[in-house]
Amino acid sequence: MFCPKCGLEYRDGFTECAYCHIPLVDELPEGVDADELTAKVLDGEQDVLEDSGLSREEILERAMAKGLSERDLINAVEDLNMTEVSEAIEEASHKPYRTAADKVNDVQSSGYTLVGVGAIGIGGLLLCVLGVVPISIGGPGMFITYGTMGVLFLIFLITGIRSLMRVTPLMQEAEREQEKIDEIEKFFTDNYDAESLDELAFSGSGALNADEYYARTHVMKAVISKRFMDLDPAFLEYIIDDLYQELYEDDEDEDEVFEDDDEEAEEVLESVDDDLKEE
Repeated sequence: MFCPKCGLEYRDGFTECAYCHIPLVDELPEGVDADELTAKVLDGEQDVLEDSGLSREEILERAMAKGLSERDLINAVEDLNMTEVSEAIEEASHKPYRTAADKVNDVQSSGYTLVGVGAIGIGGLLLCVLGVVPISIGGPGMFITYGTMGVLFLIFLITGIRSLMRVTPLMQEAEREQEKIDEIEKFFTDNYDAESLDELAFSGSGALNADEYYARTHVMKAVISKRFMDLDPAFLEYIIDDLYQELYEDDEDEDEVFEDDDEEAEEVLESVDDDLKEE
Protein backbone atom coordinates (compact mmCIF):
# COMPACT_ATOMS: atom_id res chain seq x y z
CA MET A 1 0.00 0.00 0.00
CA PHE A 2 1.29 3.46 -0.95
CA CYS A 3 0.40 7.05 -0.16
CA PRO A 4 -0.34 8.80 -3.46
CA LYS A 5 0.96 12.12 -2.10
CA CYS A 6 4.21 11.37 -0.26
CA GLY A 7 5.00 7.92 -1.72
CA LEU A 8 5.52 6.13 1.62
CA GLU A 9 4.91 2.40 1.56
CA TYR A 10 2.82 0.89 4.38
CA ARG A 11 2.33 -2.63 5.67
CA ASP A 12 -0.91 -4.47 5.11
CA GLY A 13 -3.70 -3.42 7.41
CA PHE A 14 -3.16 0.35 7.11
CA THR A 15 -5.64 2.37 5.08
CA GLU A 16 -4.59 5.98 5.71
CA CYS A 17 -1.26 7.82 5.46
CA ALA A 18 0.00 8.91 8.88
CA TYR A 19 1.48 12.09 7.40
CA CYS A 20 -0.96 13.17 4.69
CA HIS A 21 -4.12 11.69 6.23
CA ILE A 22 -5.44 10.49 2.89
CA PRO A 23 -6.48 6.97 1.80
CA LEU A 24 -3.76 4.61 0.61
CA VAL A 25 -3.68 3.08 -2.86
CA ASP A 26 -2.38 -0.24 -4.14
CA GLU A 27 -0.07 1.37 -6.72
CA LEU A 28 1.33 4.84 -7.26
CA PRO A 29 0.28 6.85 -10.30
CA GLU A 30 2.60 6.77 -13.30
CA GLY A 31 5.47 9.24 -13.22
CA VAL A 32 5.66 9.37 -9.40
CA ASP A 33 9.09 8.49 -7.93
CA ALA A 34 8.32 6.71 -4.66
CA ASP A 35 11.95 6.63 -3.48
CA GLU A 36 12.39 10.37 -3.96
CA LEU A 37 9.17 11.20 -2.12
CA THR A 38 10.00 8.76 0.66
CA ALA A 39 13.48 10.24 1.12
CA LYS A 40 12.05 13.74 1.52
CA VAL A 41 9.50 12.64 4.10
CA LEU A 42 11.99 10.51 6.05
CA ASP A 43 14.56 13.31 6.09
CA GLY A 44 12.00 15.71 7.50
CA GLU A 45 10.76 13.24 10.10
CA GLN A 46 14.29 12.28 11.09
CA ASP A 47 15.32 15.92 11.60
CA VAL A 48 12.31 16.53 13.84
CA LEU A 49 12.95 13.42 15.92
CA GLU A 50 16.68 14.06 16.25
CA ASP A 51 16.05 17.65 17.35
CA SER A 52 13.71 16.32 20.02
CA GLY A 53 16.58 14.29 21.56
CA LEU A 54 14.97 10.89 21.03
CA SER A 55 17.11 7.76 20.85
CA ARG A 56 17.31 5.47 17.81
CA GLU A 57 15.02 2.96 19.52
CA GLU A 58 12.39 5.62 20.21
CA ILE A 59 12.61 6.80 16.61
CA LEU A 60 12.03 3.25 15.37
CA GLU A 61 9.11 2.77 17.75
CA ARG A 62 7.45 5.90 16.41
CA ALA A 63 8.13 4.83 12.86
CA MET A 64 6.62 1.40 13.53
CA ALA A 65 3.59 3.02 15.15
CA LYS A 66 3.08 5.08 12.03
CA GLY A 67 3.05 1.86 10.01
CA LEU A 68 6.18 2.45 7.93
CA SER A 69 7.29 -0.52 5.86
CA GLU A 70 10.45 -2.53 6.49
CA ARG A 71 12.17 -0.85 3.54
CA ASP A 72 11.61 2.62 4.94
CA LEU A 73 12.69 1.52 8.41
CA ILE A 74 15.95 0.10 7.05
CA ASN A 75 16.65 3.31 5.15
CA ALA A 76 16.02 5.41 8.25
CA VAL A 77 18.24 3.21 10.44
CA GLU A 78 21.06 3.27 7.88
CA ASP A 79 20.91 7.06 7.74
CA LEU A 80 21.09 7.27 11.53
CA ASN A 81 23.88 4.70 11.80
CA MET A 82 26.02 6.43 9.17
CA THR A 83 25.57 9.77 10.93
CA GLU A 84 26.52 8.30 14.30
CA VAL A 85 29.54 6.45 12.90
CA SER A 86 30.81 9.54 11.06
CA GLU A 87 30.43 11.70 14.16
CA ALA A 88 32.14 9.08 16.34
CA ILE A 89 35.08 8.74 13.94
CA GLU A 90 35.48 12.50 13.64
CA GLU A 91 35.29 12.99 17.40
CA ALA A 92 37.79 10.21 18.08
CA SER A 93 40.24 11.49 15.46
CA HIS A 94 40.19 14.99 16.98
CA LYS A 95 40.36 13.90 20.61
CA PRO A 96 43.37 11.70 21.36
CA TYR A 97 43.65 10.40 24.91
CA ARG A 98 45.37 12.74 27.32
CA THR A 99 46.70 11.26 30.52
CA ALA A 100 46.07 12.87 33.88
CA ALA A 101 49.80 13.58 34.10
CA ASP A 102 49.58 15.61 30.89
CA LYS A 103 46.66 17.54 32.36
CA VAL A 104 48.70 18.27 35.49
CA ASN A 105 51.52 19.70 33.40
CA ASP A 106 49.14 21.83 31.35
CA VAL A 107 47.26 23.19 34.36
CA GLN A 108 50.46 23.81 36.28
CA SER A 109 52.09 25.60 33.37
CA SER A 110 49.08 27.81 32.66
CA GLY A 111 48.64 28.52 36.39
CA TYR A 112 52.22 29.70 36.86
CA THR A 113 51.99 31.80 33.71
CA LEU A 114 48.78 33.54 34.78
CA VAL A 115 50.06 34.13 38.32
CA GLY A 116 53.31 35.55 36.96
CA VAL A 117 51.59 37.87 34.49
CA GLY A 118 49.07 39.02 37.10
CA ALA A 119 51.68 39.64 39.81
CA ILE A 120 54.06 41.47 37.49
CA GLY A 121 51.21 43.56 36.06
CA ILE A 122 49.87 44.57 39.48
CA GLY A 123 53.39 45.33 40.69
CA GLY A 124 54.05 47.47 37.63
CA LEU A 125 50.82 49.41 38.13
CA LEU A 126 51.71 50.10 41.77
CA LEU A 127 55.12 51.40 40.73
CA CYS A 128 53.47 53.68 38.19
CA VAL A 129 50.94 54.99 40.72
CA LEU A 130 53.66 55.63 43.34
CA GLY A 131 55.77 57.44 40.77
CA VAL A 132 58.69 55.03 40.98
CA VAL A 133 58.36 54.34 37.27
CA PRO A 134 58.29 57.64 35.31
CA ILE A 135 55.08 56.86 33.46
CA SER A 136 52.09 58.97 34.31
CA ILE A 137 48.68 59.32 32.78
CA GLY A 138 47.08 62.67 33.53
CA GLY A 139 43.50 63.75 33.40
CA PRO A 140 40.32 61.89 34.27
CA GLY A 141 41.37 58.93 32.10
CA MET A 142 44.04 57.98 34.63
CA PHE A 143 41.62 56.30 37.03
CA ILE A 144 39.84 54.46 34.22
CA THR A 145 43.12 53.21 32.72
CA TYR A 146 44.69 52.13 36.01
CA GLY A 147 41.40 50.65 37.22
CA THR A 148 40.81 48.63 34.05
CA MET A 149 44.37 47.31 33.93
CA GLY A 150 44.30 46.56 37.64
CA VAL A 151 41.10 44.53 37.33
CA LEU A 152 42.53 42.67 34.31
CA PHE A 153 45.76 41.71 36.08
CA LEU A 154 43.79 40.78 39.20
CA ILE A 155 41.65 38.40 37.11
CA PHE A 156 44.85 36.84 35.73
CA LEU A 157 46.19 36.40 39.26
CA ILE A 158 42.99 34.86 40.66
CA THR A 159 42.58 32.55 37.65
CA GLY A 160 46.18 31.39 37.99
CA ILE A 161 45.77 30.70 41.71
CA ARG A 162 42.59 28.72 41.07
CA SER A 163 44.41 26.71 38.40
CA LEU A 164 47.23 25.89 40.81
CA MET A 165 44.66 24.79 43.40
CA ARG A 166 43.51 22.13 40.92
CA VAL A 167 47.00 20.65 40.66
CA THR A 168 46.81 18.60 43.87
CA PRO A 169 43.60 16.67 43.03
CA LEU A 170 44.83 16.21 39.47
CA MET A 171 48.11 14.78 40.76
CA GLN A 172 46.15 12.32 42.90
CA GLU A 173 44.12 11.37 39.85
CA ALA A 174 47.35 10.93 37.87
CA GLU A 175 48.71 8.60 40.55
CA ARG A 176 45.55 6.48 40.48
CA GLU A 177 45.64 6.39 36.69
CA GLN A 178 49.28 5.32 36.65
CA GLU A 179 48.54 2.59 39.19
CA LYS A 180 45.76 1.34 36.90
CA ILE A 181 48.09 1.40 33.90
CA ASP A 182 50.76 -0.50 35.82
CA GLU A 183 48.20 -3.07 36.98
CA ILE A 184 46.90 -3.68 33.45
CA GLU A 185 50.35 -3.86 31.90
CA LYS A 186 51.61 -6.20 34.63
CA PHE A 187 48.64 -8.51 34.11
CA PHE A 188 49.24 -8.64 30.38
CA THR A 189 53.03 -9.04 30.44
CA ASP A 190 52.80 -11.73 33.15
CA ASN A 191 50.46 -13.81 30.99
CA TYR A 192 51.50 -12.98 27.43
CA ASP A 193 54.63 -12.24 25.48
CA ALA A 194 55.19 -11.44 21.81
CA GLU A 195 55.34 -15.11 20.82
CA SER A 196 52.17 -16.20 22.64
CA LEU A 197 50.32 -13.13 21.40
CA ASP A 198 51.26 -13.94 17.81
CA GLU A 199 50.03 -17.50 18.28
CA LEU A 200 46.62 -16.17 19.28
CA ALA A 201 46.54 -13.49 16.62
CA PHE A 202 47.70 -15.58 13.67
CA SER A 203 46.56 -19.08 14.62
CA GLY A 204 45.01 -20.75 11.62
CA SER A 205 45.65 -17.81 9.31
CA GLY A 206 48.70 -16.62 7.48
CA ALA A 207 48.30 -12.92 8.16
CA LEU A 208 50.10 -10.50 5.91
CA ASN A 209 52.51 -7.94 7.34
CA ALA A 210 49.99 -5.18 6.69
CA ASP A 211 47.53 -6.93 9.00
CA GLU A 212 49.91 -7.72 11.84
CA TYR A 213 49.25 -4.61 13.89
CA TYR A 214 45.47 -4.92 13.61
CA ALA A 215 45.47 -8.65 14.44
CA ARG A 216 47.70 -8.22 17.47
CA THR A 217 45.93 -5.18 18.89
CA HIS A 218 42.56 -6.85 18.32
CA VAL A 219 43.59 -9.77 20.56
CA MET A 220 45.14 -7.43 23.12
CA LYS A 221 41.94 -5.41 23.30
CA ALA A 222 39.82 -8.54 23.77
CA VAL A 223 42.06 -9.94 26.52
CA ILE A 224 42.31 -6.70 28.48
CA SER A 225 38.62 -5.85 28.11
CA LYS A 226 37.66 -9.29 29.45
CA ARG A 227 39.81 -8.83 32.56
CA PHE A 228 39.26 -5.09 33.10
CA MET A 229 35.74 -4.09 32.18
CA ASP A 230 34.29 -0.59 31.71
CA LEU A 231 37.56 0.93 30.51
CA ASP A 232 37.34 4.10 28.50
CA PRO A 233 37.99 3.19 24.82
CA ALA A 234 40.56 5.95 24.38
CA PHE A 235 42.32 4.89 27.60
CA LEU A 236 42.35 1.28 26.40
CA GLU A 237 43.87 2.31 23.07
CA TYR A 238 46.55 4.28 24.90
CA ILE A 239 47.53 1.26 27.01
CA ILE A 240 47.51 -1.07 24.01
CA ASP A 241 49.80 1.24 22.04
CA ASP A 242 52.18 1.40 25.00
CA LEU A 243 52.17 -2.39 25.41
CA TYR A 244 52.63 -2.95 21.69
CA GLN A 245 55.73 -0.75 21.63
CA GLU A 246 57.11 -2.62 24.63
CA LEU A 247 56.48 -6.08 23.15
CA TYR A 248 57.57 -5.46 19.58
CA GLU A 249 60.18 -2.72 19.93
CA ASP A 250 63.01 -5.25 19.55
CA ASP A 251 61.44 -6.66 16.38
CA GLU A 252 61.16 -3.19 14.89
CA ASP A 253 64.82 -2.49 15.74
CA GLU A 254 65.85 -5.77 14.10
CA ASP A 255 63.87 -4.88 10.98
CA GLU A 256 65.70 -1.55 10.80
CA VAL A 257 69.06 -3.33 11.18
CA PHE A 258 68.15 -5.78 8.42
CA GLU A 259 67.13 -2.90 6.17
CA ASP A 260 70.47 -1.17 6.81
CA ASP A 261 72.34 -4.42 6.09
CA ASP A 262 70.40 -4.88 2.86
CA GLU A 263 71.28 -1.36 1.74
CA GLU A 264 74.98 -1.94 2.49
CA ALA A 265 74.90 -5.27 0.64
CA GLU A 266 73.31 -3.63 -2.39
CA GLU A 267 76.01 -0.95 -2.41
CA VAL A 268 78.75 -3.62 -2.27
CA LEU A 269 77.16 -5.58 -5.12
CA GLU A 270 76.86 -2.44 -7.23
CA SER A 271 80.53 -1.61 -6.68
CA VAL A 272 81.54 -5.18 -7.62
CA ASP A 273 79.46 -4.99 -10.80
CA ASP A 274 81.11 -1.71 -11.72
CA ASP A 275 84.58 -3.22 -11.22
CA LEU A 276 83.71 -6.20 -13.42
CA LYS A 277 82.42 -3.94 -16.17
CA GLU A 278 85.63 -1.89 -16.12
CA GLU A 279 87.72 -5.06 -16.44
